Amino acid sequence: MNIREHVINYKKGVPFEASVCAITREEPHFHSASAEFVLCLKGSVTVCAGNLQAVLKQGEILSMDFRDVHYLYSDEPNLVLIFHLELRNLPVPWESIQCMFLSCDSMNVNPHQKEHLNYVISTILSLSRFYMKYDPADDLPPGFDNAVKQFTETLYYHFNAFAVHKPDNYVNEELSTRFHNIIRYCFDHSKEKISAAQLAEQEHISRTYLSQFMSSLDWANTFKDIVNYIRCYEAEQYLLLTDKTNLEICYECGFSDPKYYYSAFRKIWGCTPSEHRNRVRKYMEHEKKIKYLSTRSSLARLNAFSAEWHMNQTFER
Repeated sequence: MNIREHVINYKKGVPFEASVCAITREEPHFHSASAEFVLCLKGSVTVCAGNLQAVLKQGEILSMDFRDVHYLYSDEPNLVLIFHLELRNLPVPWESIQCMFLSCDSMNVNPHQKEHLNYVISTILSLSRFYMKYDPADDLPPGFDNAVKQFTETLYYHFNAFAVHKPDNYVNEELSTRFHNIIRYCFDHSKEKISAAQLAEQEHISRTYLSQFMSSLDWANTFKDIVNYIRCYEAEQYLLLTDKTNLEICYECGFSDPKYYYSAFRKIWGCTPSEHRNRVRKYMEHEKKIKYLSTRSSLARLNAFSAEWHMNQTFER
């Protein structure tokens, strides 16, 4: 399939980009080193990314991680803010960001995350308006770097796959680092035959402790769950970005037998690999239709939405 990377043209010194548009059909695409946030300003829009399909309504936000093949569509009038964040030049190291599994989702936010989610939405609105007004010939305002740092750290510490399932806001850096080390190890060795014993030895912990640690995660209760998720994630990349057969993809991603590949993919994606590939292929038969607003109109829309959003937040407290 002809699914391509969308390269973002960032302004000099600014690691984010924003646009406002009305979407009927967006072509499937991905970003190699940028996260994407979709904030619905009006109406509703359906977002498809990996094994997720969600309908965003006015005021709701959803993030897509880098490398996620994703697309948006809607059959009703809508306006959305598309916000991209360049991940390689941020205060948080790129090596850590690669394994965070960013998950910023209005529809699945825990009560203790609500304050952080509101901060993310408020900051994205402010940064988007700044982006649309900013001239690269001008100096960046005082406090710009600190604002980007705080925004990035909020995403990293409160909206990664480990944090979103915790029962509170407390950031345990030791456990967070352990989680990211586990994900990094599984990514690096997913095409090999790896075991929980190898991982426990790598982390200098017992297998019993590793098992207890994994069971505390809602989205992946065992070492095998994480390995299968990563292998299926890689399999989706091959399904949508290459013409490799399922058998080739199976072994390329580290599965020892096609039956394990089909079983894991169906469990996580809710369909067979071929069904997923064919669904996206069929979607791509539709004509792309997106209308981008001018900078002036975008700013007017963002100002009006921001005023109403902040007023609603005041009354919800």
